[in-house]
Amino acid sequence: MTGFDVTAAELADTARRVEAAASSIDAESRRATATEVAPTGFGGEKYAGHGQAYLAAVRGELASVLRGFHDVTASFGRSLGEAANEYGRNEADSTERISGLDSRGS
Repeated sequence: MTGFDVTAAELADTARRVEAAASSIDAESRRATATEVAPTGFGGEKYAGHGQAYLAAVRGELASVLRGFHDVTASFGRSLGEAANEYGRNEADSTERISGLDSRGS
């Protein structure tokens, strides 16, 4: 069987990095959807309908996708953090049990 080794501290560090990335996604999504473009900015009144469609897409679909990406990334970071905490507790409990067995055998 193949695999990899990871410590609780490494897992916790990864969780913090993912959560930081989620915060960055949130900030960037707010900037991306806060457009200064007006409907008439697409070539004047004649093309204002295109501008309205653009704004609707940016403020609707794009904003929704970016919020979803943020939410999923933040949830993943929280899950990693919870896993790191559980892993750390299990590791400490196992170490304590093994130490107890060693002391009885001596």
